[in-house]
Parts: sequence; C-alpha cells; structure tokens
Amino acid sequence: MNYAYLSAGILIVVVAVIHSVAGEIFLIRSVLKLDLREAPIGELLAKRTLRMAWHATTVIALGTAVLTFQLAAAEDSDSRIAHVLGAT
Repeated sequence: MNYAYLSAGILIVVVAVIHSVAGEIFLIRSVLKLDLREAPIGELLAKRTLRMAWHATTVIALGTAVLTFQLAAAEDSDSRIAHVLGAT
C-alpha cells in the first residue's frame, strides 16, 4: 500500500465534495437567479450548461481519486487503471 497515493486520493475526494457542495450553494444558485434571457444560447440552456459543467469537474476529480486509489492499492494496477479510464 502506497500511503502517499492513498493520502492524495482522500484529499482529492474531500476537495471534490467541497467543490460540488460549496459551488452549488454559493455560486451556482446565485448565478441561476440572474437574468440570462439575453444569453446567446438562451436562458434555460445557459443555466443548465453552467450547472453541468460545474458538476462535471467534480466527476472528473472523483475519477482521478479512483485512479489514485488504484495506484495506492497494489503493484499490478495497470489493468484496473485502464478499466477506470474506460469508465470515465
């Protein structure tokens, strides 16, 4: 067990959760209250795109955490990392 990778994976998960929750509460909800009717792509699409992009970053971070945990777990992690990369 590589404890450096394990610590990094835990830190990534914590940061991803904070990013998702704090971003939703403090940023996304505030922006969604703005009048975006004049957005080139339309108000509804602009708001949905913003929320999707914000949370997609969290999903990418969590996928990175899974890869980091795989690296921490064992020496034969190449095939497991390939499966995680394929799933994300």
